[in-house]
This record gives sequence, C-alpha cells and structure tokens, in this order.
Amino acid sequence: MRKHFAATISLFVLVVLPGVALPGLFGAAKTSHGAWPAGADYSAFQRKLSKDDQIFQAANRLTFGPKPGDIEEIRKLGVKKWIDLQLHPERISENPLLTSKLEPLESLRLTQADAARNYPNPQMIRQIALGREPMPEDPVTRAAVQRLLRRVRLKRDAPESEQLDPVVPLEDLLSREQIRVLRMGTLDEKRAILASIPENKVDDVAIALPQGLRGQLMPAAGASLRRKLMLMNAPQQLIAYDLTEGKLLRAILGNRQLEEELVDFWYNHFNV
Repeated sequence: MRKHFAATISLFVLVVLPGVALPGLFGAAKTSHGAWPAGADYSAFQRKLSKDDQIFQAANRLTFGPKPGDIEEIRKLGVKKWIDLQLHPERISENPLLTSKLEPLESLRLTQADAARNYPNPQMIRQIALGREPMPEDPVTRAAVQRLLRRVRLKRDAPESEQLDPVVPLEDLLSREQIRVLRMGTLDEKRAILASIPENKVDDVAIALPQGLRGQLMPAAGASLRRKLMLMNAPQQLIAYDLTEGKLLRAILGNRQLEEELVDFWYNHFNV
C-alpha cells in the first residue's frame, strides 16, 4: 500500500488547499432541480481562512489529529512547506518511540509463508505429539514445534483441548497467592505479578496457565508475555494482532501522518 502513496495525493491536498474554505473550492451545492436555494447566503464560502485556521485545517485533515507540538511545528515551517514535507515521507525521520514499539511485532517483517512457518497451530503440534503427523521438514517450523514439545507432555485420554499438559505445572512456578491474584485480583495487581516473573520462567508460565486464564490476563500482560499467551492460545491470531497493533501505533506515534492516512484510505478502499 505504501508504494501507491503518490496515487491519491491530489485527493487529500484538495481538501486542505491553503487559504480556501472547502465549500468555496467546489461552489455551493444546488438543489435536486439544478437551481440554487432561494435566499441562501454563500458569501462565507468564498472567505479565505486565517493563517491559524489554515494550520488547524491542515493538521486535522492530513493527520490522525495533531499531537502536542504539531501545531507549533506547522506554524514554524509554514503550511505549504509542511504539506510538501508530508508529501515526501522519505524525508521525514521517524519517531524513535514508534520504532521501538514496532520492534516486538515480528510478524510484520515476515512474508505470509514465513509467518505460517513461524507460528504452527496447536492442532499441528498435537498431531505431531500423537505421532499422527511427521515432524515438519522446514527447519523454522521444526524449531518452533520442538520448542513447545519440550515443555509439554501428552495426555492421550484427555479431551483434545487438554491433551498437551505442561511439563512444569503452574503450582511449581507461582505461589498459591500469586495464582489467586491472577485469577481474582485487580488489573494492577495482576500486572505486578506478571511483571515479577523471572525471564527464564516466562515461557513455562505461559504454557502452564489454563487457556481461559490466558485470555483473561491479556490486558494485564506486557507486550512480550502477551505475545506468548497468544501463541499458546491461537498462533494465527498473533499475525492479525500485529497488523492491528502496528496500524494503531503508526497512527498515534508516526511522524509520516499523511502516508498513514493514505495507507488507511487504500486499506478501506480495497476491503470495501
């Protein structure tokens, strides 16, 4: 989508043409009979915007909403220069905070085939553990499956959803009180417990948590743990999560706002 950035530039620039109110650009609307409504005063449509109004109009139309400091930046550059800069996103240095926030969303950097290889679904893992399917030949998928199989044991007589039993039970990883808080505590209390788990135990905890509790803890988990919980419940959902999270982060933190608006435009256009 980003490659087609220039294709719709004119559509967006028209609606913020500096110094001209939008209705004045196209003229007043006629009635369904092709005549102008009687007695209407359209002089306001020809009135040029003040410099401050131009700045606010540009910021509101060409971004997802001005962040603190944006209005001052546009005023310093001038509306025309600021728009020209937004039309050339390659000239705009990206927000370092956005870059760091996008870093954990690894599936955004994978092809569709690579994403499927890196995130094997629980059904595949269960079938391999049961001996009904061979270990994947692809080394990336094989490593992902083996990483999980080392931490689970098979319960053949259990229901399908419970056949992969954690090697290390939750009671051996967390105290009784910690487990109680994760089940019944406040959001802040759950956050504190999850943040206190040592890094070398995080994978085991993610596997040992019951499936329903994993879902309940998503809002309290940090980015890294949240991904691990999602991988255990439904790996394919992680790809959709990364896409949604990435889009939101870019809209909120990105400096290349017009580019993000156009990406959003094309996304909606082709989906509709």
